[in-house]
Amino acid sequence: MRSGSIIHQEISDSGVAEVFQTDNHRTLYFGNSVKQSEMDLSHPETLTLAYTQTMMAALLFCIKPRSILLIGLGGGSLVRFLLHHFPDCRVDAVESRSDVVSLAYNYFLLPQDGRLHVTVGDGLKFLTANHVADKQYELILIDAFDHNGIADSIKSTRFFSACHTALHPRGVLAINLWASQQDQYRETLANVESAFDHNLLNIPVKDRGNRIVFATHTPEVFSSFKTLKPVAELLEQKLVLPFGTYLRDIRRHNRWRGLSRLF
Repeated sequence: MRSGSIIHQEISDSGVAEVFQTDNHRTLYFGNSVKQSEMDLSHPETLTLAYTQTMMAALLFCIKPRSILLIGLGGGSLVRFLLHHFPDCRVDAVESRSDVVSLAYNYFLLPQDGRLHVTVGDGLKFLTANHVADKQYELILIDAFDHNGIADSIKSTRFFSACHTALHPRGVLAINLWASQQDQYRETLANVESAFDHNLLNIPVKDRGNRIVFATHTPEVFSSFKTLKPVAELLEQKLVLPFGTYLRDIRRHNRWRGLSRLF
């Protein structure tokens, strides 16, 4: 259920986009009750939604990303967080809706920053375009939803094969999925597994229907629990997110996978 006062609404060919505000919190909706993005105006660099926080568990396997790709900008929460905490990083963000890009700049304090390049368009077309054909990213984050759920453009094997090509050999991909939408979840997960040869880990987002899936070229990128424990402690201190909990959840929820030997 949406709360607060609506401060902006627009309807385009892409659908409805609404911005609500309650006290210091500003929220983006796409015409339903599902939060697409949220920002604390007092601390815009923080991540307020649990699923965005959990996506940052990818940093356990890529502690200092310098080249980052986001498919799905929304209000720009992940962008603000990454640019704030990783001054040496460069971020490419792809968003299918031009109205959402405008809202991110005008209502969600998306920074005008030389390290950030935003493209309006389809994620697959961006990945297969000539100007990124030889480019690889250390961290790929996918959070592409519309009012119906997982955006059609990111469900295909072709899309995830393009992600595989664009991911650095030591890089990590993280995708936000709605496990509550069983058919879409199973279809998308199967395509990720196919593209990444089953080198996957996943964890549920606490008290939410989201599940975050991590994929790599080789299982060695995921390292071992003993190796990752001090990394989690370091990240927890630096970024003030519960990386120790993420690491324990990864261990608990992936025991059945072939990669369980790492944990």
